[in-house]
Order: sequence, then structure tokens, then C-alpha cells
Amino acid sequence: MIWVFRYKIIMASVLNDTMEKANAAYQEGRLQDAERLYRVILKEHPYHSQANFSLGQTSVAAGHPNESLRFFETALQHDPNPLQFWQGYVDALLRCSRFDQARGAAQKMRGFGFDGQSCDRLDQNIAERQAK
Repeated sequence: MIWVFRYKIIMASVLNDTMEKANAAYQEGRLQDAERLYRVILKEHPYHSQANFSLGQTSVAAGHPNESLRFFETALQHDPNPLQFWQGYVDALLRCSRFDQARGAAQKMRGFGFDGQSCDRLDQNIAERQAK
């Protein structure tokens, strides 16, 4: 029984280390390294919301917003609370010119109890991007 507990502690430590390395690679602009590390995490923990969100951000930064959508959606399915998850998702939708879906996401945010200002800013951003 103790070995199971120790194993879980070790695996949590490995996960945290890998996440830190992936985040550092992303911040340093080493997008391929970041992507590889986020995928390592997702191979073992496919529903890890932060890793999914971060891989979505990495995909957008690499110029692949369509690919990012599934990662943002998975992150939001498993943790709809972080505002940054919604902002990243809406930004990716806008980059794909999916304006109706972006508006729908902003509406869902209201349903999750986000404040009116955050949603209003997203609505304004959607309108501005669509007008371009």
C-alpha cells in the first residue's frame, strides 16, 4: 500500500516537472519542444485541463488555430472555470472565422457565472474581429 502512495507522489512530481519544462519552452518560443512535452503529459493524462489548454495556446502560436480547438474544448469540458481557457478558445475560434461559435462560447460563459464585463469584452472583441 505504501508503494502505491509513493508511486503517486513520484508521478505527480514528474507531471509537475514536465509541465514546468513545457511552460518554459512555450515562454521561450520553443514551440515544438513545448508541444512535445504537453503531448507527453496528455498521453498519460488525456483530460489534464491545463495541459490541453496550453497545447491549444501552443497550436495557436504555431499558426494552427483549427488544431487548437479540440484542446481548448477538452480543457473546458473538464474545467470550465478559468477565464483564460474561455479567452483562448474564443480567440482560436475568431482566428478560424467561426464567429457564431465564438458568440456561443461567450454566451456559455455567462451560463457558468462569469461577470458581465468579461463577457461584454469578449462580445466586443468578436464584433470587432468580424467587422474586419
